[in-house]
Amino acid sequence: MSPGPDAAVRPHDPAWLEVIDLGRIDYGTARERQERQVAERKAERSPDTLLVCEHDPVLTTGRGTAEGWLRDDRFPVVDVERGGEATYHGPGQVVVYPIVALSDGARDLHRWLRALEQGAMDACALFGLNAARREGATGVWIDGERKLVSIGVAARHWITWHGLAFNHETDLSHFEAIQPCGFDAGVMTSLKRELGDRCPSREDVVGALIDGLQRSLAPFTRAWAVAHPGAAAPGAGSVAATPPGPASSGAGPSGATRPGHPGADLSGERNS
Repeated sequence: MSPGPDAAVRPHDPAWLEVIDLGRIDYGTARERQERQVAERKAERSPDTLLVCEHDPVLTTGRGTAEGWLRDDRFPVVDVERGGEATYHGPGQVVVYPIVALSDGARDLHRWLRALEQGAMDACALFGLNAARREGATGVWIDGERKLVSIGVAARHWITWHGLAFNHETDLSHFEAIQPCGFDAGVMTSLKRELGDRCPSREDVVGALIDGLQRSLAPFTRAWAVAHPGAAAPGAGSVAATPPGPASSGAGPSGATRPGHPGADLSGERNS
């Protein structure tokens, strides 16, 4: 894969989601791209898409961010629409933003979070790393103590945006500027820290992550629903039929759903 503006990468068989590699891109530009992609998807002018990128150093705060989260102001701060608390993005991460129109039977953001986790865990397994969930704390963890992947999502008209950040060769000292997702910075880890000299290349990590997400997210797509008529979709019947309002919606799996409330934060779990 050769990173670059709008470079399509790694077609999957079947390719339920198109993949676009944005390369190294500042957070503001990537956020604007997500906004455009959501609008294009709503208008049926673009397919479900995985936007893959890497950011310049930045701190982002979700709607669940508590006071006292900032410990060091050396990085710019951006308030965002996703659920969850504060996190760091920077070089050495693989960031994936799935822009997906959820099918009618799969409109459950709690299960969407679980699917994102599953895709990342499957990627880790390819490199011999046993990654898992931690109850009450969205993300992907090693031994339940070290956090490798941070996740925070939002939805607009039942089209998802925001997504996950996978620490590949991240400078973990940068997390000391915050309380990442409400935890001490010391919980953060990276693939490089876990695997040492066995750490795969970025290209291999991106490929494994894309393959894992293609499998775990496909059942949420309209295309999958059409190809599998009558099949039970993830989250079927688990949330109200009213879509999120025109602003956005975050998710935290232990919170109550308020799908008709614009900008509703379904907080309850640490969703970042």
